[in-house]
Amino acid sequence: MNSQIQYKDKVRFSIILSLVFFSLALLGILNHEMWRDEIHTWLVGQKSESLWDLIYQMRYDGHPSLWYICVYGLTRITNNAIAMQIFHVLLATGSVYLVSLYSPFSRLQIVLFSFGYFPFFEYALVSRSYALGVLLTFWCCKLITDRRRNYLAIAITLAAMANVSFYTLIVAFSILLGLSIELIIWPWLQKETPQNEMLNRSILEQRNNPKLIIYLAIVILGIAIALAQMQFLAPADRANVEGWFFGFNFNQLAASLSLLYKSLVPIPALKVTFWHQYIIGIWGQAPLFFPLLCFSILCLIRNPITLLIYLSTLSTIIIFNYTKYGASARHYGHIWIVFIACLWIAKYYRAFFSWKLLDQKIDQLFDFFNFKLSIFEKRKEALITGLLVCHLISGVYAWGIDLAHPFSTAEEASQFIKTEYAQEDFFLSGFPDWWAASFPAYLHQEIYHPNRNEFGTFVLWDNKREPISMEDAVFRVQEEVSRRNQNSLFITNTPLSLEEFSDLSLITTFKGSIVRDEDSYLYWIKNKK
Repeated sequence: MNSQIQYKDKVRFSIILSLVFFSLALLGILNHEMWRDEIHTWLVGQKSESLWDLIYQMRYDGHPSLWYICVYGLTRITNNAIAMQIFHVLLATGSVYLVSLYSPFSRLQIVLFSFGYFPFFEYALVSRSYALGVLLTFWCCKLITDRRRNYLAIAITLAAMANVSFYTLIVAFSILLGLSIELIIWPWLQKETPQNEMLNRSILEQRNNPKLIIYLAIVILGIAIALAQMQFLAPADRANVEGWFFGFNFNQLAASLSLLYKSLVPIPALKVTFWHQYIIGIWGQAPLFFPLLCFSILCLIRNPITLLIYLSTLSTIIIFNYTKYGASARHYGHIWIVFIACLWIAKYYRAFFSWKLLDQKIDQLFDFFNFKLSIFEKRKEALITGLLVCHLISGVYAWGIDLAHPFSTAEEASQFIKTEYAQEDFFLSGFPDWWAASFPAYLHQEIYHPNRNEFGTFVLWDNKREPISMEDAVFRVQEEVSRRNQNSLFITNTPLSLEEFSDLSLITTFKGSIVRDEDSYLYWIKNKK
């Protein structure tokens, strides 16, 4: 009876917290001006005539397709990109609901986490694929900690995670690795009497289940499909592919090691352009890698499976950052999400299993180094709560700054064009193309890209994109003006010298965006004929 009352009370708490989170996140996202990366997926979905055409249109993007498919479905319902933002907030709210209802954290910790930087800002207000990956990660935690595991559901979830983004693919592979090792070493771990015989029996049954190979095949197939879309099926003329780096670069090493600090202690710089700017610079962050690594390892040391999942994710992201692609907050935020997920799973294991032999071996290891693990464990929850407080401060700060300042000026500039130039005869042109691609979504018209010498909406990252200068871009727009016998409204994100470009006249500027290169400068290029 008491357990039923406790469960109902937890459901009530989860619903109230989720409603508060949804309300504040909705307020934030309705006042959030989407930047180019958010808009890009919407434009790809809008342009695609079928699912197969969607896969074709996104061939240069280097991402798996699950988020694109979701957005494609929304574009069949409406032309308003706000639908994608509301859907994104629902995904973020779903993650908060799962954590609040199923995780073993205290209510204080759950509230602090929910309004922390990554769940409340990065994965709630900035509409990218990663919110879907976070939701699936926490759903996987729920499935793993069920008293009778459904390995088929876990396999399907991991396969779906692999097709959200490269970083959730890393997480999915790490969880697959951890669960596989668990099945192998479980007979040794369960020699001591478990407190939860149902979960113990469930895991033992799966070791001899012939369907396990099918479940494994589902995950591997999901990973293979994701890798194929990201790399192997990419066109030969894909232009935005960075090469691998296997040399030694001290600055690059410091930047890679700093990711752990940025994910665990993401305190932003106290300025409007806070995004990807931190109160401590890289050379202050990198030395904190080893203390933070030791802290996170000590938090998970009692459970080898969760420690393996965490270290696998952390090391892969850091190595990828060093050798291939510099990570942004949306990328290294997965380190924090996986850390929370591993704490969730580890707490569950400790509640239902008593591995005295394993604990004894761990204590002996730390005694050898004259380190009392029990002293740290008494303070562990307070330290984790301290980290969550840092995340709460960062999340509320980022939410507030985004509420007060434009994330990007593209929406405001587009509204100005709609209002002031509705009766004018002109074509839209912009440079650089990767920046100007936001405007077609707001203005519902194609834009002339001088570096491609053609009209379009979203950017195709192929080798047809020429690396031209601003002077060449303006010259090509002027040629197009003469050819079409039509004026052009030219937009760019940097101010131009009117002495150098005498045929241009400045219309207006829109400054003060949170993303530093998302200011807008509008110029008029008049047809001389």
